[in-house]
Amino acid sequence: MQIITNIQNFPKEQPTVVTVGIFDGVHIAHRLILDELKSKAKEFSAKSVVVTFDKHPCEVIAPERYGKDVFLLTTLDEKIELFRDIGIDYLVVLPFTKEFATLSYTGFVEEFIVKNLNPKLFLVGFNHNFGNNRKGNFEKLQELANKHGFEAEIFPEQHFENGEKVSSSEIRKLIRAGEIEKANQMLGYDYTRHSERSRGIPLLQGDVSTSLRFAQHDERSVIAENLKYILEQIPENVKLIAVSKTKPVSNLQEVYEAGQRDFGENKVQELIEKYPQLPNDIRWHFVGHLQTNKVKYIAPFVHLIHSVDSLKLLKEIDKEAKKNNRVVDCLLEFFIAEEDTKFGLDLQEAEILLETVGARFARPVGNCNEWLKGGRTPPLQNIRICGVMGMATFTPDTEQIRREFQHLHQIFQILKEKYFADQPHFCEISMGMSDDYSIAIEEGSTMIRVGSTIFGKRNYGA
Repeated sequence: MQIITNIQNFPKEQPTVVTVGIFDGVHIAHRLILDELKSKAKEFSAKSVVVTFDKHPCEVIAPERYGKDVFLLTTLDEKIELFRDIGIDYLVVLPFTKEFATLSYTGFVEEFIVKNLNPKLFLVGFNHNFGNNRKGNFEKLQELANKHGFEAEIFPEQHFENGEKVSSSEIRKLIRAGEIEKANQMLGYDYTRHSERSRGIPLLQGDVSTSLRFAQHDERSVIAENLKYILEQIPENVKLIAVSKTKPVSNLQEVYEAGQRDFGENKVQELIEKYPQLPNDIRWHFVGHLQTNKVKYIAPFVHLIHSVDSLKLLKEIDKEAKKNNRVVDCLLEFFIAEEDTKFGLDLQEAEILLETVGARFARPVGNCNEWLKGGRTPPLQNIRICGVMGMATFTPDTEQIRREFQHLHQIFQILKEKYFADQPHFCEISMGMSDDYSIAIEEGSTMIRVGSTIFGKRNYGA
C-alpha cells in the first residue's frame, strides 16, 4: 500500500475506484465496503484508493466534544496498518483543517477527487454526508458523477442478525459501557490487545503518526512510480524530458536514481541553481522562453535548447557557444496554438531564418571563402538545428490539440525536405506535455516534456 500525504502527487494517469471516510476502528462494516472497493477496482482495471484524514473532524469542528463524546478507536498508525492488511492500493491522508472544514461538497469532489484521482467509480457508505455543514449527500454525488464522467455507488448499512447496526459510534458506546466482547464482535478483532496504546484516550493535537513521519519517503517513491508508469506508456523512439520547474533538487534526485537522465527547466535561474547540485551526466534541456541576455549562463552546459524563436536568439547562442568551445543543439519553436501567451515562429519566418544562416548548405567547409566571396555572412558554426518544438492550446478539445500537433509535424516535414534532407541530426519533434503527450506521440512526437504527471503540481508559491 502506498501512502500519499499530498494528493497532488498522486499519479494522474492512474484510473481509480475511490472511497472516503474517517474509518475509525476499521470495523467489520468498514471491511465490507473496502472489500467491495477492491472488487470494483478489479472490475474497472483500476487501483483502490481510500481517502481519509490526519485527524478526526470533531477535533477541529467541535473540540469541546473531542475526547468526551468522541474518542478514537484507532490511531492513524493503527488504521494504516489495518488498511495495509486489507490490501488497499493507495491511502490518501488529507490534513483536516478549519479551512478544509469550510469547503463545499462540490468543491471537495471537484478539487480533490476529480482533479487528482482520475476516478472511474466513487463508492460511498449509506450515511454519506460530507462537506461544509454536511450538505453533501449521495444525490449530489450522482449529479457530480454525471457531470464529470464517473460512476457513483452507495454501500448499504450493515447490521447483525439481531438488528444491531455496526458503526464506530455504537462501538464507542459499548466500550464506555464496558461491553468489550460485543465491541470486539463489531470490530472484528480484540480491542484490548490490538494496540499498546491506552484505549479510550484521544490522539492529542500535536501527536505525530509514525507512518506519516515516513510519508515523504513514500511520496518520493510515488514520483519514481509516476516515472515508471510514463516510460511504460511511451514507445522506445520517444524521449521523455522530465520538466522539474519549481520542484526541489531532492525530487530530481529521486527521478535520477530511478534512471532518468533528461531533465528540463523553464527558467534560467532555476536551471543554473540546480545544475551544480546534481550529477554531471544529466542532459539539461531548456524548454522555456529564453532571453538573449540569459544565454551566457546556460551555454557552458545545456544539452538542447527547445525554444529558439528568432534569428537574434540563434546568433546569441552561437556566440556564447563559441566562447565555450561547444556546439549547442537547438530546436526552432513554432507558434501552433490559439493562445497569445505562447511564443514561436511561423513557417515563413522560419524559412527566412534558415536561409539567412545557410541551413540549406549545412556547415561551411574550410575557411568559408565561398560564402565570403558572395558577400554573405557564413553559416553559424557553433549551433546545430535538430528539429522543431511547439505547444498546443490548453483546451479540453482533443481534436483541436491533434490538429495543432499535425500542423507542427507538417512544418517539420517541409523543413526537413527543403533544408535538412541530408542531415540526419534534424530529426526531433518536441511536442506533448502532461495533459496531451499521448496525442502528441500519435502525431509523431519524438520528445515529450512532462512535469506535473511525474512530480505533482507545481508550487508557484515557492
